[in-house]
Amino acid sequence: GVVNGRQFRIRDCRDCTILVLDHTKALTVDRCTDCRIFIGPCKGSVYIRNCTECRFVVACEQFRARDCRKCEVFVHSASQPIIEDCLRMKFACYRASYPQLRAQFLSAGLNVFNNRWSVIHDFTPNTEDSNWSLLPEGAPCIQPPTQGEFS
Repeated sequence: GVVNGRQFRIRDCRDCTILVLDHTKALTVDRCTDCRIFIGPCKGSVYIRNCTECRFVVACEQFRARDCRKCEVFVHSASQPIIEDCLRMKFACYRASYPQLRAQFLSAGLNVFNNRWSVIHDFTPNTEDSNWSLLPEGAPCIQPPTQGEFS
């Protein structure tokens, strides 16, 4: 199927690998556990809510996470990524490549040089320990399959 710039929603998934290899208008992920979710460029906001132990790769205008636990996020965000009521979140710079990615970045209106991935705003900061940290450089990232792997 083709998303082609429309809104998209992922919910109630467990132990899944999900690839959205197209640009979207907005995307919401709700109540997923132990998933690997790759999201192509999003013109608007990506909302991640109530997810546990998931790994995300996402490029968007705005990234927001609420009530998430132990998730890893490889993010390209034009604005400051925001978390609220989250615990043990880990962030890294977006590192992905597939043939349509450049055209999808353009369709989503994203600039590859405007990435605020490491400037996390935490609406509910923890005074004893941070709710988030940065992943070490070179941490393994989800990559979309090559064309040959689809057949």
